[in-house]
Amino acid sequence: MSRKLLGELLTEAGLINLEQLNHALKVQKEQGGKSGQILVRLGYISMDSLVEFLSKQHSTKSCDLSKEIIDERAMGLIPEKIAKRYKAVPIKPKKTHYKN
Repeated sequence: MSRKLLGELLTEAGLINLEQLNHALKVQKEQGGKSGQILVRLGYISMDSLVEFLSKQHSTKSCDLSKEIIDERAMGLIPEKIAKRYKAVPIKPKKTHYKN
């Protein structure tokens, strides 16, 4: 079973149409880049819609970091190498994870 590509999934979900997808794929072929970012740049989908869609697709939560206060104690819970690899930012750990 092959995995469906993001553009195909967005089309099936009704968030973009086939013409928009084909245009974005043409731009991607000519200029490179990620299809989701290209769709946003072209104005075919909002960043919020893309993030929400990807969050649901991957069964993960998303948040707007500009609206969060990052607890510095949380930063030590994930090794820097792992955080960079997965582009992860710990925000609010459960109290049970703190070491006194």
